[in-house]
Amino acid sequence: MIQGLDLREGAVAVYAGLRSIEGLRTIDDDTLRAMIDAAIAADIAYMENAGVEEGAPYDEDDAFSAISGALRKRFPARKALVASFVDDYLEAWEVYLESVGLIEWD
Repeated sequence: MIQGLDLREGAVAVYAGLRSIEGLRTIDDDTLRAMIDAAIAADIAYMENAGVEEGAPYDEDDAFSAISGALRKRFPARKALVASFVDDYLEAWEVYLESVGLIEWD
């Protein structure tokens, strides 16, 4: 986990970012929140397994695979949407993390 990361604040920011995406507007709020919660849980599990907190790099491709797999299992009716949702989810987290100064791009 990234030191100084406020998951609750981040989740709110990610929700706002995802809610504004045209293709996700058809998803009801409860489902969208559940998908975000599941994505966060899968993302945290990926980071723990990959040793990100101990200094291993965050591999976005591996994270994408882990999160996508978890969401396909949890939301089988949304399988067609999962890939684009995970792309948007990862982008929303990047925007949030950059906005609070937790990541920088070289």
